[in-house]
Order: sequence, then structure tokens, then C-alpha cells
Amino acid sequence: MLRLILVSVLIIFSIVEGAEEKAQFQGLLLEPPRKINSVTFVNKDGDTEEFPGSRKIYRVVFFGFTKCTMVCPRGMQKMAAVRKELASLANRVEYYFISVDPGRDTSAVVKTFIERFDPKIQGLTGDEKVALAVQKEFQILTRKFRGKTALTYNMQHSAYIYVLDESGRLKIVFPAKNTPSDIAVDINQLLKKD
Repeated sequence: MLRLILVSVLIIFSIVEGAEEKAQFQGLLLEPPRKINSVTFVNKDGDTEEFPGSRKIYRVVFFGFTKCTMVCPRGMQKMAAVRKELASLANRVEYYFISVDPGRDTSAVVKTFIERFDPKIQGLTGDEKVALAVQKEFQILTRKFRGKTALTYNMQHSAYIYVLDESGRLKIVFPAKNTPSDIAVDINQLLKKD
């Protein structure tokens, strides 16, 4: 009988231990992570930059456009809050805003937009070909609605926040419902695993 109790306790211990090792994520965890091919952008300072490139750092990414009045400002506020919450990890995590509207979002316009929220967030833009390439890599849906003039159009786009691991692979996707704390907790869990 004592032997049966000991075996039962060991089984329960192994189940509980296994459950503790499997972290629960608030975002949508991609297993295995999906490789993202590098694309050449123009950054907010006007220099060319490969993204995600080969730097061994986590990247938090939001796609949007600077003329957006609701979704993008909320996404940028969320990114700024996550960056603030993870300030102690600044050497391991970078934050990016990538424009889906290359027709209007020059590097200078992107820089001005980002500085409204957090100047430490990186900004990337490019031409139409670059925008389409990165949208394909991240499977982002965009739609352009005509306006009264060529530059008064509006855009719709997927409003997720993406996390790339140190190898530049897409690891977690956060729908709009996730809070900055949800995102920060998940990133902390990923960093602890690595």
C-alpha cells in the first residue's frame, strides 16, 4: 500500500512539474516559429536597414500608417507601454513601427509620428515593393480606400503586434485585445527560456 501511495505521489509530482514547465502565453504562440526573410527598408533617420536582419535581439513589431486616427495610435501607445514595462531588458528587445503606407509615410513623417509616442521605437518605411514584401512575410492584410484626391485615401490593415525571437523568426502574435502587461509577461517568459 505504501508503495502504491509513493508511486501515486511521484506521478502527481511529474504531472505538476510538467505543467509548470509549459508556460501559458497570452498571445498566439507559433510552434515552430516561422522564419521571416529580411527586407531592406529606410529607417526613420533616412538610412537603409535590413529587417529583421541578423542581430541577435528580440523584436516587437507593429504595422500601421501615420495618417491613421484610431487603431495605429492605440497600437503605438501599447508598444510604448510595453517598452516602458520592459525597460530593464532594453539590451535584449527592440521595438519597431513599420509603415503599410509608403506613398505618404516618408522616413521624416514616420519619425515625427513615432516621437509622439516614444522616440526609442524604431521606424521603417520603403517603397510599394518593400511594403508588399513585408506584408507577405507577416501575412498582413491591407486595403486602400480611395479618397477625393490621390493623397487623401484611407487604409485598413491587420492590427496585431508581432514578436520575433533572436533568430528573426515570428514567435508570438498579439491580437488587439491583449494588454501591454500581457505582452510584457509573454516576452519575459520567452527571454527566460532562452
